[in-house]
Amino acid sequence: MKLAYFDCFSGISGDMTLGALLHAGVPLEQLREELSGLAVPGWEIRAEKVWKNGMAATYVRVQTQETHAHRSLSTIEGILQKSTLANHVRARRRHFSQTRRGRSRRPRRAHRKNPFP
Repeated sequence: MKLAYFDCFSGISGDMTLGALLHAGVPLEQLREELSGLAVPGWEIRAEKVWKNGMAATYVRVQTQETHAHRSLSTIEGILQKSTLANHVRARRRHFSQTRRGRSRRPRRAHRKNPFP
């Protein structure tokens, strides 16, 4: 099993995530093939090696035909469920969905009262 740890203290964009994965060795063609399993039409992905602030990086650009397609979580879940992604990948979406809806499996801590009135 391979593991990637992202320390995103101030967030990370999708193109940055994809660039990091490609730079770490994921083949671009394999990524294209897997993403095509989502059956979402009208997209193209390109990558190129660049230098940013003196560091080598992989710049990824995803172009779509749609400009403002806002999809609800239930729509995204439907796309994932109907996809041809591997079963273990589709199963992981349930954990993401539960976490996004505030139903994480982790126990919630009780909030302490403010000790400074």
